[in-house]
Order: sequence, then structure tokens, then C-alpha cells
Amino acid sequence: MDYNNAEIHGQVNMATAPRQPGSSFKPYTYVTAFQQGLTPATMVMDIPTTFPNPGGEPYAPMNIDMTFHGAIRLRYALARSYNVPAVKVLQMAGIENVVETARKFGLTTLTDDGFYGLSLTLGGREVKLLDQVFGYSCFANGGVQAGEPVPDWEKRPGWRELEPVAILLIQDSQGNIIKQYTHPETRRVASAQASYLVTNILTDNNARLPAYGASANYLILPDRPVATKTGSTNDFTDAWVVGYTPQYTVGVWVGNSDRHKMINMPGSVGAGPIYHDIMAKLHEGLPVMDFPVPPGIVHAKICDLSGQLAGPNCPDAVDEIFIDGTQPTAYCNMHQVFRIDKETGKLATVYTPPDKVEEKVFVIYPPEAADWVREQKIPQPPTEYDPLPADVSGANNEAAIFSPGPYQYVKGVVDIVGNAHCGNFKLYRLKYGEGLNPSGWMSIGGDHTNQVDHGVLEKWDTKGLSGLYTIQLSVLDSSNTERVANIQVTVDNEPPAVKLTFPIEGGVVSRSDVEAPWVTVEADATDNLRMDHVEIFLDGKQVGVSTVAPYSYKIMASDMGIGAHEVYVVAVDAAGNRAESAKVHITVTG
Repeated sequence: MDYNNAEIHGQVNMATAPRQPGSSFKPYTYVTAFQQGLTPATMVMDIPTTFPNPGGEPYAPMNIDMTFHGAIRLRYALARSYNVPAVKVLQMAGIENVVETARKFGLTTLTDDGFYGLSLTLGGREVKLLDQVFGYSCFANGGVQAGEPVPDWEKRPGWRELEPVAILLIQDSQGNIIKQYTHPETRRVASAQASYLVTNILTDNNARLPAYGASANYLILPDRPVATKTGSTNDFTDAWVVGYTPQYTVGVWVGNSDRHKMINMPGSVGAGPIYHDIMAKLHEGLPVMDFPVPPGIVHAKICDLSGQLAGPNCPDAVDEIFIDGTQPTAYCNMHQVFRIDKETGKLATVYTPPDKVEEKVFVIYPPEAADWVREQKIPQPPTEYDPLPADVSGANNEAAIFSPGPYQYVKGVVDIVGNAHCGNFKLYRLKYGEGLNPSGWMSIGGDHTNQVDHGVLEKWDTKGLSGLYTIQLSVLDSSNTERVANIQVTVDNEPPAVKLTFPIEGGVVSRSDVEAPWVTVEADATDNLRMDHVEIFLDGKQVGVSTVAPYSYKIMASDMGIGAHEVYVVAVDAAGNRAESAKVHITVTG
């Protein structure tokens, strides 16, 4: 590089110039979380997620591969550099705690107290390459920082106490030693155990491979363990690789000092080859050294998906490391066995013939993943049970209500279906009362002198009603002997309240925006009783559904034509009441 070449900003020292580090910041987030009790086995959901952003667009991080991966353990989340899990880990660990960790490790540019957001873990704040390498050297040393003391006039509480050493020896013209640096001072900046967890993950090339493919070869050496992390900015302005062995820590930044964007240049591709060659050269002839395992590291056999102890239904049991005391104690609850009727496909009951029953294992995800599970078409167990035999279900009962079902949500005019017959039949009547044990009753339609077998008993107009009600059917014979059937239902005639909180009227999204080439649709939807889902509409056509609050959905700009578009949502409650939001108009540019 020509120092005097102004065209390439040759006089800018990129080793000390602040630049966005991309995902190379993530180890500080994870080591903070590991010190708080999270583990490489901790499972988080890598699914579309929006985080509140008061006064602005909801923060909706996206992975660099523009997809989501479902249940993911932190080992894989860090090794593969997935963004959504990293943001969730930052939220769990606490932004201020992670900032404190990064400062202790040696980052000097995090000076804006109180102004950090969740994008911090993705490299949202600039750091210096020299600081980043100094910070990673602490991982190489098992959580210990080595260097010379920060001058008293530069010391700041909560920041690094030591500085990297650049000059090891000064001699005069006669060869006399004026100054020689021989013994660094040390400070512990993180526990040895938490630091080892990070190192163990960053040396796990098998965990990394699915996300990096062939470029992972730039991040390893064939003869020894190397802990490596990449970093990339969304627009390919900065490409990083930082890593270490027990002998050396190396950091490489690739980019343009004038911040001109590169073309399709992630860290592994842009900085990876340089990093690999430097590492290989530095370690020529050096003995192979493993990272020492500190006391207090234990192993456990876990389910590779849930991160809990492996159970008999888990298809993949793996060995994982933990800080002693943080290993799981509960067995996997994601792989669950269900008894299925082979003929009907419904859940078997005690009355299902044994020869028709088969046991199937389904993966049961947390409720927050319901939308993602549906979109991925992941098989889920049936929700309906086999019908009960007539002598058990009440199908042959003289007084029975079949529909609506127990605790079903209803609205408007409801057909009440059932049986009302007996020997010496006289009449039947229906009534309803509020609550489980009504103190008063209201008639539904008066007395009926016709017998009914599996038919409509009455039409119940629920207008003006709301909440839990009990329906009671009474069947009388000529001696006034009464047969009674009761059922509880929830009446909801009130539509939800819904407001489209994003996008805003007149919003613009660009197809060429590499950081956010999508429209985040977010709705605030509430119901007096229970919400069911929100439907998302683009130009009058339904394009998505969200069943989990906060109700949000991403529409990729590439799926929208250039020009004006109309967005709105429809909220639907458990009873089927619908409410439409105001329509918002946005523009998509090229």
C-alpha cells in the first residue's frame, strides 16, 4: 500500500480506524450470557421476530442467508453466526452487561452510554481492529487479559485496565538495550469456564459447516485447533475474520477506507484467505497445542434439538459441555409420543381398539413458533380425538347436547344440536344462564312437544351476550320425570380492536436495500375475550397469517412490483368476529 496515495486514503491506519465489526462482536454477547447461566445447549427459536422500537420501525433482524432455522442451540447459533438468536441472547444477557464485558475485554469505542440497541451484537457499533484482536486474545488466554497498564490519566472505571504492547525492544545504535518488555501484567476479564465455552464453539468446524460451506476451509488449520469468528456488514462494506490459537491471535479486516462497498464479500470470503495464510505461516514449525480445559467443565448427553437431557424418543443424542451446575436436569419435552388411530388419523382414546393404535413421535415447538411451524409444514399431532362410542358419548342419551361443544366460542345465532326423546315423551325446553352455576335462567324458545334425535333443538340468539354461559336441556316424560344435560360455552359478539402500527402511510422500501429489503407489517390486535389470528393483505390479497402476538409478518420487496401498494390487516377472534384495520399505502422502488 502506498502511504502517500490519496486516492486510496493511504494515510488512514485501518488497524486503529473504527469500523463496524459485524458478527465478530458476538463472542462478547455469548461469554456474558454463559457467565449468567446460559449454555451451549440452551435452545432459542430462530424464527421471524420483531422487537419493540419506540418511535420507529419494529426491529426485525434477519439472518444473512435470508431464512430462519427454527429451534437452534447456542452452539450452532454462534458457530453459524445466526443473527436472530444472537439478538435474543443479547436481550437475555442485557445490553449494558454486554457493553461492560466488551469494554473490559478491550474495546475502547463503546462510549455512548444508554444509546445502544439490540443491533449491537450484530456489529452495530464501530470498533478498532487492534482492539478486537486484543479482545480475542483474552479468549485465547482463558479469560485473562495480558498487557501493560493503561496510563493513569487514561484510566476509566469499567474499561480495560491493560493495553496491548506494540514495542517489545528498544536498542541504541550500539546495541544496548534501552527498554525490553518481558513480563506482561494480567487481569481476569471473564471466567475461565465461560471463555472456554466460547473457544470450544469457535473451534467446532462441524458446527460451522452448514452455514459456511467451502469457505469454512479458510477458517481452520488442518493440524491444530483454531478458534475463528467472521464478521460482515450487510452491505459488504466491511469483511472481518478474527481468531486465535494458544500461541497467536490474528485479526484481518478487508474493505475500502473511504467506505465504498465491495461486491458480495462476506468476511469468510474477503478476509478468510488472508487470515488462513497468516495463521498457517505463523504456526509453521510450532508444536500443536490444545486449549486447556479449565476445572469446572463437565459433560452431559443431550438432545441435539432441545438441548435438554436426551430421552428415549430423541433421534439425535450428542455430548455437550457445561459449566458445572448449569447442565440440564430435565429430559427433552420436544420429542413427544402420541397415540394415533391408524384408520382415522385422530388421537386415540381408551375406547380405540388396540390393534388400530400406533405411537408416533412429533416435535412439539414452543407456542411462539406456531407461525413458523405452520409455514414450514412441520408435521404436528392431530388435535381431534376419536369419537366416543355411543354408550359413552351420550349419542344415545335421551337428553344430550352435541353442538356447540364444551367451552366452544360462539357468536350470533347458534344452532343447538342434540337429542330430546324418551318413553312417554311430554316436552323439552332449553334455557341458559350466566356462568358455570347460574343463579338465574332465561328460556330459549319455550316448550317443544316434538321429539328430536340428532337434530336441531333450537336456534339461540346470543345478541347482547358476552362471556361464559351454561346451556341446559330438560326432557320431561308424562310423569314429569326430568332428564337434564348441561354444557358451557363462551359467547363473544364483539369484534377485535385492530390497528396497523407498521408500515406507516407513505412509507418507501427499496428492493436494493441490502439491510432491510422487506416491509415489516405489524398489528396491535386485542379482543375482549380471546384473539385467534391476524390476516395480512397486500393489494387486496391475503399474503400471510400471524397467530402469535406481537402480530407481525415480513413481505419481501422482491415479491412486490415496483410502484404503489396497499397494506392492511384483518383481526379475527376465537369466535370468528372480524375487524379490518385502516389501509396504508407504501411505495416500492428498484
